[in-house]
Amino acid sequence: MNPELFPPPDFAPDAPECTPEREPCGWYSFSLNERSPFRWQKSWCRCSDKHLCVYDATNMKMKVYKQVCKSKEKLCREENNDSRDMSY
Repeated sequence: MNPELFPPPDFAPDAPECTPEREPCGWYSFSLNERSPFRWQKSWCRCSDKHLCVYDATNMKMKVYKQVCKSKEKLCREENNDSRDMSY
């Protein structure tokens, strides 16, 4: 997907921290018209400095991509494992 369609997430600075990998840190809503840009929908919480708000699941009924907080360290490890799996 074209990253330009996704606006940057916006978090309230005074929001409490989300429980990593459980509570949604936000959603990107979409329409079935693929030319429409996605819209950021805030959650009541935000990620800590050690976490990033990343894709978790798609809810087709509500037409949203759910985002959750994941550890930056864990994401880095997963990325390294993926790159090793791709090398022959």
